[in-house]
Amino acid sequence: MELPVHITVFLYQHERMRDVIHPEEIFKHVKEIPEFYSYSEEQLHLDLAQLVKWNNLIAR
Repeated sequence: MELPVHITVFLYQHERMRDVIHPEEIFKHVKEIPEFYSYSEEQLHLDLAQLVKWNNLIAR
């Protein structure tokens, strides 16, 4: 099973012992993936808000 790209970025940063990841960093990594060429910052913020709502992410 392939993980959603956001989770992949979080796991990579967690392995590097980084507890805080800024949305701009996530967006940069996501845009490097060809399938996410049309992905917008607005979509990212909606996705992050949903992860917070589901208690999968803590917003700071």
